[in-house]
Parts: sequence; structure tokens; C-alpha cells
Amino acid sequence: MNGKEKIKIESKKLAMINKLVELDFYGSVDDFIDHVIDYNLEIFEEDLEDFTFKRNWQIVEKLVEIGHFSSSKELLNEGIDEILSKYDDDLEEFFDVEKSEEGKESSQISIGVISIGKGTLRRWQQKGQKKRIISIGSLSISPNVPPHLIRETIVSVKVIGRFRATDEQKAVIDIIKNERN
Repeated sequence: MNGKEKIKIESKKLAMINKLVELDFYGSVDDFIDHVIDYNLEIFEEDLEDFTFKRNWQIVEKLVEIGHFSSSKELLNEGIDEILSKYDDDLEEFFDVEKSEEGKESSQISIGVISIGKGTLRRWQQKGQKKRIISIGSLSISPNVPPHLIRETIVSVKVIGRFRATDEQKAVIDIIKNERN
């Protein structure tokens, strides 16, 4: 990802970002994306303190390289969702905004290929969210995700298809499953 990479953003999210630009919260879509990257830099600051960055994209590359996210796409989509959620009240008159509640269980449903990294689970942890993961296709959990983080953020996992995780991660998921039964 040298320089600025083209980012594919869901049309609804892009419309919301453009509305924030129109409402003068940001000067441009690029300013919003820079905010997303800076936000991730703040969350993972201690993991990045030994590095110097010339451009924000190097931060994205390093966070993927050290395993907090499985891809730049995951980092940006998670960050975009997080930043947009801070503007729920400003955007609800223009869009159907789904607000997430702290401490509430909810489902994360995916069809296709999904990877869950440490960054995603840390965000859920910070928000006090617990997820029921349902995947049709392929689900993989990044090997650097510690089992305690899975235990704090995931209440169940159901996969129809391929599931990749370390033996330690799978053991924690089995414990969670047995506790719920």
C-alpha cells in the first residue's frame, strides 16, 4: 500500500461520510480517512511507539503486519464504522442509523470470507459488546488474538464451512459453547 491506495467503501457509509463533509465536520473524505487512521494509531499507540511514520498509510501497513488486523480493508472498515458511530445523532435525520448499546449482545453475521483480528475484538471490548458470530463460508481468527480477548467479546461461534483458529483459540470457544449449554 504505497502512497494512497484506492479504498472501496460501502455506498451507505460513503454517503454518510459525504454528509459529514457537507455538514462541515470534515474538510474532505480524505480528511475523514486520515481521522480513521489516526484513531487506530491512538488505540494501538503502545504497539507502535518504536516506529516512526512518514505517512499515515505506513501506520496501516504496520498494524496489519503486526497482526492487529488481517488487512488494510478490515482496519479501515472497522475504523470507519467506529468514527461514524460517534456521529449517530447528527446523521440519524438523514440516514437509518443503527445505534449499538454498550454491554449488549448482538450477532455478527457474515456470508463469504471473514477474518477477525485483534483490532476488531479490542473495539468490541472497549464498547462492552459481546457478539454471537455466525459465518457461512469461511471464518478465521488471527493467530495473535489472545484467548482472553475471545472470552471477553464472543459469546458463541457458529460456522457453516471452514473455520481457522489456533488450537488455544478453539479450546476457549469450546469452553464458551459448553458454558452456554
